[in-house]
Amino acid sequence: MSLFSVRKMFTGKAARKVTVHAPRIYTVMLTYKGSATTQLKFNMEICRMTVDDDRNHYFQISRSAVRVNDEETADYIAADLAAQCGNVLYPLQVQIGQDGNMTGILNHATILQRWQDKKERLKQYFTGPDAHSYIDATSDTLAEEGNLISAIRHDLFLAAFFHVQFAGNRTGFRVPYHLFPFEIPVMYEATQTGNRMTNNLRQSGRQENGRGTMDIQYAFHRIHGPVQSLQAQWDADRQEKYLQISLTANCVNSDDHSIN
Repeated sequence: MSLFSVRKMFTGKAARKVTVHAPRIYTVMLTYKGSATTQLKFNMEICRMTVDDDRNHYFQISRSAVRVNDEETADYIAADLAAQCGNVLYPLQVQIGQDGNMTGILNHATILQRWQDKKERLKQYFTGPDAHSYIDATSDTLAEEGNLISAIRHDLFLAAFFHVQFAGNRTGFRVPYHLFPFEIPVMYEATQTGNRMTNNLRQSGRQENGRGTMDIQYAFHRIHGPVQSLQAQWDADRQEKYLQISLTANCVNSDDHSIN
């Protein structure tokens, strides 16, 4: 089934039976260490979706407000603007491929409508050429589904979550992570050890064309269930820049709805 036919359900042209299952809620902490240290904290809700009898993988994602260095983003004008623009994405409904990469956005038209309703209010509140340029750039990103998918792939929690959730029995593979803003992703040659029966699982990797490393340790709620927790660290270097990022995420509700 094509993505176009799925999208019709959000435009009213051909309603389909869609079920959004109970959410699993994750507390997420990201720490970036480069020339300075920045810590982000937020909650993320991930719900599996079923669309008729379609066997593809669909998810609905929502995110709480982000705290930067344990302070609300509203305390900083630039961070508040970025947060206000980013919040228009949620709830976000996506299709995930068998390799864990995002392949489509089911509610793209709905996101565009939310943005149309919001952007003029943002321009009235955030004045000045720099703020308006940022808002206009957000419009350009949201307008094209492919550009929006590329932007969402910069979310390290979602990237790690789905690459782990759909890891399967792979032993060796290449996996990209967007670590440096406005640059191409860093590619790692990764291996996977452990198995779901013992819940002692790990992905390790080395940066292609660099000295960086990747290490992700994770556990599942049950053998065939969703991710329960993950701890990840990426080191990367590029053109004399060095960055270290750590990620901790834990599920805080214990419902038994499977995500995979």
